[in-house]
Amino acid sequence: MKSYHFLFIVLLLCIFSCKEEKKQPEVNTEVKTESTQQNAAPVSKDIYSNTRSISASENSLYNNNLQIIDGKTESNYDNTSKTITLEIPVSNANFSFYKKFDISSSTKSAILYVVTDNTDSPILSNTKTHIIEDTFSMTNFLDGNQVKNNKLYVFTFNDAPKDFDKNEKTIVKYYTDLVANGSFSSIACIQTKSLLPEPKEQCGGIIVGN
Repeated sequence: MKSYHFLFIVLLLCIFSCKEEKKQPEVNTEVKTESTQQNAAPVSKDIYSNTRSISASENSLYNNNLQIIDGKTESNYDNTSKTITLEIPVSNANFSFYKKFDISSSTKSAILYVVTDNTDSPILSNTKTHIIEDTFSMTNFLDGNQVKNNKLYVFTFNDAPKDFDKNEKTIVKYYTDLVANGSFSSIACIQTKSLLPEPKEQCGGIIVGN
């Protein structure tokens, strides 16, 4: 009889023990998820960016890689939506946007737009094969969040990231001073090694709004 009582007590203990285990809280995945979300990298502010093949009709519009067609074209800006759209011919599919800088003066709106295919190769006179398309916000980027005097001066710049990063301050200062002090009606497509430490080449254009 005692053995039966003992077995009954053991059975009751097992039942209560199992219930307690089920009541134990699960791993707090909600806290981990929230923490992961808080530490995630910020979303890119670029609205749209792409490198695509150039069409035959587009190819005929450009004289050089890195050129932006002056005037009211596919490259333009919109002071209402506060966006800037650029279309830039390049010589291979590996090219992409790298960095951009506001180099505006008190009277001119201007940007320096850096592209790269991660090589040291110049491309100005190479065959045009692709177009970099980029639409991005001018808010909190362009001086005054709008384009002055209905003209946006865009300097496109091709360089290897390691070289550009090494001389970034010098390059940006050069173009900032050029915009502030220069009087020009167009932007030349030139190799710039004689002007700056180790950059490759520049081109660009002067665009107007929609």
